[in-house]
Formats: sequence, structure tokens, C-alpha cells
Amino acid sequence: MREVVSHNKNRSLRPFLALGLAQHGSNLGQSQASFSELSRRTVVGLAFEYDGLLPHREIRAAVRQAEAMALETEEPLLVLPLLAEERILSSVGWHRRQKQILDRSILSLAE
Repeated sequence: MREVVSHNKNRSLRPFLALGLAQHGSNLGQSQASFSELSRRTVVGLAFEYDGLLPHREIRAAVRQAEAMALETEEPLLVLPLLAEERILSSVGWHRRQKQILDRSILSLAE
């Protein structure tokens, strides 16, 4: 997973997070519309940041999972982007492991 972090070092999610939180706040009383808008912005930001590493449908699925987890917290607007990025990194790692397994299988068949 270190490779993913170093790969995206120049495209940090921090400015995106700051923008989302500044526009939406982190109060418990935020409306569902604010949460939905932050979720949409999270998908767009992560799709840009991890373009080429994951299909967009998997990014949306990771954000949906993060939404479910975030809604269980006291500050869903605060934790949504961080949980979403964590799910993305997990998914990227899974895809890399699957590719390694496939590559080893192909090599062993070629021998």
C-alpha cells in the first residue's frame, strides 16, 4: 500500500477535504442534502485522484460503504471523505494482490 500513497503524493486529498468541510461544515444537524452533496464531491475527488487505479464503479461502491459507516458516527460529514479514501486504498491493495496472483499463475503455466 505504500506504493499507492507515494503514487498519489503530489495529488493529496487534503485540499479536497478542506474544500468539502469548509462548504458543508461538520455539525450534526446538517441536512441529508448536504451529506449527499459531500458524498457526490467525494466520489468526484477520489475518481480524479485514483484515476487508472480503480474503475469508477468501484470508487462509487467504496464511497457507498463509507457513507454507511459515516452515518453511524456522531460526525458523518467529517469522517466520510477519510473513510472513503480508506476503502479506496483497501480496494487498490486487493486489486494489486489479485494481479500478482494472476501473474504468478500465468508464469507457472508458461513453465
